[in-house]
Amino acid sequence: MALEKLVIHSTETPFGIEVDLESIEAEHIDKGFKSIGFSDVIDFDGIIESTIRLYDYKNGEKPHSWDIPNSRHIAYLGGISEDGYNIEDTRTVEQQESLDIYIEFMKRRHPELEVIDYTKTKILV
Repeated sequence: MALEKLVIHSTETPFGIEVDLESIEAEHIDKGFKSIGFSDVIDFDGIIESTIRLYDYKNGEKPHSWDIPNSRHIAYLGGISEDGYNIEDTRTVEQQESLDIYIEFMKRRHPELEVIDYTKTKILV
């Protein structure tokens, strides 16, 4: 089964606040999800941490609000201004570089891949 969609998210956390995968997963579970909803998370240094194997996809496991079959969901830490009040694109240069490489890698493996921007800032690369 081919990967069909790559969905870009932010963690919707204030810029500069480190959040680990366990905290993100706990928040998602508290919201009623089965587990963490992101396949991969990019930290401020551009390091990508995966929550599932590269060849696996999120197959629309309900009750995820982003119920999209055959998809991977990558989120960058941040998405909220440092003051904690405004939604904005807070990506670091390192996060952007990693996201660009990640998207290019996935598109080469899956030429028909659709990239969807679920950030509220519409940052599509």
